[in-house]
Amino acid sequence: MNFYKSKVIPGIHVPIKHTPEDMEIITNVASSFNPVAIFELGTLQGGLTLLLHEACPEVAIVTFDQKPVEDEAAFKVLFRGPGSVIAYTGDIFKPAITDFILTMFRACSFGPKLLYCDDGNKPLEVNTFGPLLASGDLLGVHDWGSEVKMLDVAQTLVDFTPHREEEMKNREVRFFLKK
Repeated sequence: MNFYKSKVIPGIHVPIKHTPEDMEIITNVASSFNPVAIFELGTLQGGLTLLLHEACPEVAIVTFDQKPVEDEAAFKVLFRGPGSVIAYTGDIFKPAITDFILTMFRACSFGPKLLYCDDGNKPLEVNTFGPLLASGDLLGVHDWGSEVKMLDVAQTLVDFTPHREEEMKNREVRFFLKK
């Protein structure tokens, strides 16, 4: 397990399941994409949430997980500043929550969104929520090649193009732009 060391808040180190190289790619992609909102599936301890918040401090982040955040003290630092973080706990595949996520996607139709799939069933996340994204939205996936293989999501990704593909060779993250 790696730790994301806050660049803004001294003394904050939050566990994260991404490599330092993948963290750098995610930071660069998120900040250069300039989304109006970020949706994260899979909060865990909030390490990626903190990274995304610092990469895009003015952007609202909505994060979902089946369990409450494990490190509540570190996570609370995200609830301040111009960009806000909203955390939800629940099963994203229950129809009511899926519908809620779709409603939030539609509420952010004034600009591109970033959806990052990193919860317990990434192929199902991509195949369920990828089609709900609009043209110009960005889909990110963690654990590419191990938990997610192209065969698992090929039908959904027909509507996407690889984003910054060259940077992600031999990495566990992938990004796709909705056509």
